[in-house]
Order: sequence, then structure tokens, then C-alpha cells
Amino acid sequence: MPQVEPGIGGNIWHRVDSDASFSNGHPSADFYDAAVGSDRSDVRQGAVCGPAWLRKVTLMFLDKTVRAAGFLFKGPLILLMLVVINAMTSPGHWWVKWAALGIGIAWVISLLRVLKLAVLVGGVAGLIALLRKR
Repeated sequence: MPQVEPGIGGNIWHRVDSDASFSNGHPSADFYDAAVGSDRSDVRQGAVCGPAWLRKVTLMFLDKTVRAAGFLFKGPLILLMLVVINAMTSPGHWWVKWAALGIGIAWVISLLRVLKLAVLVGGVAGLIALLRKR
């Protein structure tokens, strides 16, 4: 494990040795572990966060839902831009209807994905409230 020492203020860490391992511009997990003073063995064994496959599936589900929520706002803006382009370039031929069909289908699927998460979170919150009453 690399040696680290506190920087200015005691909460900024920098590496003492020169064998830094970087992945996509981020320090390695070992460097982070040394900086916070933890070996994170409980996380690696799955005691805190559950099995790795479950964490991965959960993050994929949340990532897709966040992207779907973003598309609920971006989709209509994209379609509006295409309508303007269609009106300016070929007002007699409305090709934008096919783009609207595809974007509309994707928008409905995104809406259902976001609503599914809202119902799930609401159900869990309701269950917690019910259990707290007892």
C-alpha cells in the first residue's frame, strides 16, 4: 500500500512514493484506501454492500432510469428542433412524422421506466411508514 501524508489543512492527501497507478485519470482504489485510512476489507467481502453482481445490477438500473428521466425532457426538444428543420427545408413534405413516431415510442418507454421507479420507491416508503407505526 502506498504511503501518503496529509497536505494543507490535514484533509488533502498526496502521494509520497512515485509508483502511482492511474485508471482513466483517477487514482487507484489502494491510494484512496490509504488516504482515508481504511483497507475496505468489509466491502470487498460483500458484508456491507452485498454481492458485486447485485451492486452492478442496481447501478445499471439506476443509470438507465436517470437517462430515461433526462430523455423525458430532451426528447420533445429534439422533436421541436426537427419540426423547425422540416418546416424550413421542405414544408410540403412532412418527414418529421417518422421521427416523431420513433421519439414518441422511446419517450413512452422512458416514462414507464421512470414511473416504475417512482412506484417502487413510493411502495418502499409506504412500507417503512407502515412498519414504523407498529
